[in-house]
Amino acid sequence: MKIYEDFRVQATGQFQLLQSFCELAEQTVVRALQDFATSEFITANVISATIFDAQMRSTINTFQLETPSAFISTLELIRRTTHGNAFMTVYASNWE
Repeated sequence: MKIYEDFRVQATGQFQLLQSFCELAEQTVVRALQDFATSEFITANVISATIFDAQMRSTINTFQLETPSAFISTLELIRRTTHGNAFMTVYASNWE
């Protein structure tokens, strides 16, 4: 068995990468929640509770759809940068 095939050799780096992804996800959600909390809903006229509820549901749905997209966009940028620059891992696990 080659040394780089043993998961224990790579585990530390893999768990550090997982930790970085978790931190990135948390930062993305915190930033999105801050933006959401500071957004305002203003209308020129008084609206009914039904219309207000529908608008709020729509706003929340948009928030729920856009937040994962923001994380995935950042993750995709990292993936493309790493691939484009052909970075080699410390364990050379991405090279044959």
